[in-house]
Amino acid sequence: MRKHTLSLLFLITALTCFAQKVRIDTVYFLGDVALVSKTEAFDTYQVCEVDRKGRKIGACNKFSKANELLEASNFDKEIQTGRYFLYAEDGLPELEGNYSNGKKDGIWVNYTNGEPKEIILFNKGNELSSRDLEVLDPLESKDAEGKPLIDKQPSFPGAQQGWMNHLSQNLEYPRDAKRKGHEGEVFVKFIITKEGYVISPKLVKSPAYSLGYEALRVVSISPNWIPAESRGKAVDSYLQLRLAFELR
Repeated sequence: MRKHTLSLLFLITALTCFAQKVRIDTVYFLGDVALVSKTEAFDTYQVCEVDRKGRKIGACNKFSKANELLEASNFDKEIQTGRYFLYAEDGLPELEGNYSNGKKDGIWVNYTNGEPKEIILFNKGNELSSRDLEVLDPLESKDAEGKPLIDKQPSFPGAQQGWMNHLSQNLEYPRDAKRKGHEGEVFVKFIITKEGYVISPKLVKSPAYSLGYEALRVVSISPNWIPAESRGKAVDSYLQLRLAFELR
């Protein structure tokens, strides 16, 4: 499965939550003009969850004519809320962040050629700060003498026990995985900024779709981490984690 799909699996509202109240609407567009049907020429199309009054109330995703995901949004009664993703036609991410009551809120990430390059902090639509990312890889980033640039790895508040507590309180074994007997190790890679924010989680390896989905979700909702340090200063860094799913 393509990485741009994996990065947002845990963030799109599930239709099953609204089984009795939601229908799916598909609208085709030629530029910004909504078309009546697919029989007309179209550039993009949008698939949204709507209520009986036609209001968007869940996932609303935009696709190219070639069925590539271009935009992923969530709504509550026509008000944009929750996670938002924007992708280029080649599938690389361009922008991601969070909406609250129709306004940008929290950390937003700008990408260049698929790589996270800038973070912007919003509070209810107001931009508070922004800066470029300079992400170090603990396994590859070294100084002129070949010594690792990162001399202190990022850590979770409360160390290993704190992380285990987070998992025990939030991790759920997917019912689909239980039913099919899926188990094994999931590897997730993400960035911990020098402020401690968790951004850009990506699935590296998973034995099953539902296990990867759950691993991404539980990482994405974790509180701020203690960032990595290089020469005594906090830095942006990658971190890869292993989450083990075992049926008993």
